[in-house]
Amino acid sequence: MCKVLAGFIALTMGFVSVACADDAADARKILDQAIDAHGGEAALGKFVAMYYKVKGTAFDGDTKTPISFEWFVQGDDKETAISYDENDKVTDVEVVNGKEGWTKDASRVTEPMSKEQIEFQQEMIYLNWATMFVPLKAKGFRLSLIGETEVAGRKAVGILISHDKHSPLKMYFDKETHLLAKYQRKFKDDAGKEVNEECVFSDYRTAQDTKQPFKGETSWDGVKANEFRIVEMKLYDKPLDEKLFAKP
Repeated sequence: MCKVLAGFIALTMGFVSVACADDAADARKILDQAIDAHGGEAALGKFVAMYYKVKGTAFDGDTKTPISFEWFVQGDDKETAISYDENDKVTDVEVVNGKEGWTKDASRVTEPMSKEQIEFQQEMIYLNWATMFVPLKAKGFRLSLIGETEVAGRKAVGILISHDKHSPLKMYFDKETHLLAKYQRKFKDDAGKEVNEECVFSDYRTAQDTKQPFKGETSWDGVKANEFRIVEMKLYDKPLDEKLFAKP
């Protein structure tokens, strides 16, 4: 009986292994289609840094607040964000460089970020880096299928992206165009509460031989948090000046 049971378990585990392998292969096929749709591996893979100029609106109940900022981001661990008020005056500067981070407000006082703040921003940097897709082919990433859904009235297929050093990330791609339709992830807010974030992308345009979304709408726990548009974008195939990521 024990030999029969052991044989059954081994056979079952074999089927599970094959199913998992097939699932991962199908997920990588979706990723490969997305890479092709967004410009191809040669175009996407050469960029190591990005610049975005963003305008938009943040929502808090009935309160609407204008958003205006510039964002320099490099790799998966460096960023500089410069926020502006309605008169285009700098309100604060935020810098993350590896395990260090700082903020400087309008009074020009620079303060170090807490460990939690740095970790939060590192996940944002990682998210941007991951949406160039080619990095997800590297060793350490595990991809799996999460089925189909509907985004803005169109069918989309999803993959779950897992990595030991980062929070799980779900990406959904338009079933016909293979362009990124939305992402989903979880993060903790300032109070330590876990928030479900979803961002839907639109208005795809060509930017330096790649396809990039120029509009987005973000929701937290199903409630609209902000909407934004990119008014300027630059992609860099060489690292930016290190002074940009120095303590402000």
